[in-house]
Amino acid sequence: GVLFIAFFFSYFIDREAVYKNFVWAPKIRGWIIAVGLALFTGMLVHSAYQQGQYLDVFGWYPERFRGAAEWLKQNSKSGDIVFNVSWDYFPELFFWNTQNRYVSGMDPIFQYVYSPALYWKAYYLETGITAENTCAKTRCETNELEDTHAVIKNDFHAPYVFLSKPADERLYAYLASDRRFQLRYGDDYSAVFELK
Repeated sequence: GVLFIAFFFSYFIDREAVYKNFVWAPKIRGWIIAVGLALFTGMLVHSAYQQGQYLDVFGWYPERFRGAAEWLKQNSKSGDIVFNVSWDYFPELFFWNTQNRYVSGMDPIFQYVYSPALYWKAYYLETGITAENTCAKTRCETNELEDTHAVIKNDFHAPYVFLSKPADERLYAYLASDRRFQLRYGDDYSAVFELK
């Protein structure tokens, strides 16, 4: 749209180009400018509207994890590990709380390079494929499933689990129903569970 508008104004407003190419242009020059301005205004309004719609659907409140991160900062020991269910929660958590350590803070490929087994265990919980159990392989048989509590406690050494309630509904429901996890903080956006 911007390129079209730039072309429109540079081509049609230049007098020499107008007189050379369009004999009738001087008579309707005002209309051409008005139509160009109307198109520009329409595209600008539509773009602003679409941006607002995009943010409503795909964007998020910038302080959505502040309460949970500050709760962890005040109620956990410095250096405690937090099992943050998704790696993309890390920047917001770390912004509000630098005293804890988080299971994932970079692209998951680095998790995979560090330990493929831990990567897959975290992957199943993050994606919601599993909640009460997880697995250390790409495809698992029933006898290879491991208890989520045991994995978070023994493999990740995390006394806390942080999750986004809207994004991690299945895991949230499981943790809330399992007595080995105690809900310590919750709001519309996030939850913090402590392992017993």
